[in-house]
Amino acid sequence: MFEYVLMFLLGIFIIALGIINYKGNINSIHFYNRKKITEETRIPHGKLMGTGTAIIGLGLIATAILEMFVELENLYYVSLPCFRHCNNDLCSNKI
Repeated sequence: MFEYVLMFLLGIFIIALGIINYKGNINSIHFYNRKKITEETRIPHGKLMGTGTAIIGLGLIATAILEMFVELENLYYVSLPCFRHCNNDLCSNKI
């Protein structure tokens, strides 16, 4: 149960980061890309980055909800490996 909650909370955090980017705050982008953005393209670029980041967060939340209620074998390949504790031959715990 803990891995689902952790994935859900990570999705919430990423959505919040996407909302911050969408409003035009692009400080979360690393410096190399941030210095290429001019002031007039900051808002459109932030909206694009924010939308993409929020979609990633929604995907994490949807995966966490699906895994909570439905134990599908295919979700082993979709979800992040660090949140899964596999006890079968499909994946190993060795990193």
